[in-house]
Amino acid sequence: MDRAFGDRLNPEELEALKYASWYADQDQSLEGSFKHGMRFRSQSVAEAQAALRNYLCVQMRNARNAASRSDALFFLGMAMHALMDETSPSHAGFQIWRGMKKRYSMHNLIHVLGDSQIGWYESRAAVEAIRGYYEQYLK
Repeated sequence: MDRAFGDRLNPEELEALKYASWYADQDQSLEGSFKHGMRFRSQSVAEAQAALRNYLCVQMRNARNAASRSDALFFLGMAMHALMDETSPSHAGFQIWRGMKKRYSMHNLIHVLGDSQIGWYESRAAVEAIRGYYEQYLK
């Protein structure tokens, strides 16, 4: 988010987006996997994509109808988390999420390691995605 908005938002606004992104990441449920660009085992890629697109639309509507700028930034940050996750090697293509039944399972370790392998291309894609979403909000 710093790369995307460090020169566009003030520090408090940037922190508000970061907090909302962190908050969005707290839902590691199977049912919420689409919010991370992923899916659960019995869900098709198309179903997860549709759920994510709907979620992004709802968050945009919430942001536009928010009572305050800080509330709007919270809804935007929630959605931006999903957009950034979608670009991660561990998420790309709506991979299957098995949940967090065991916090330190091999599956979760591999997932976290994959997230740490984000390169220039993925980082650039994330910046473009969240900037585009923010620009859509401003229209």
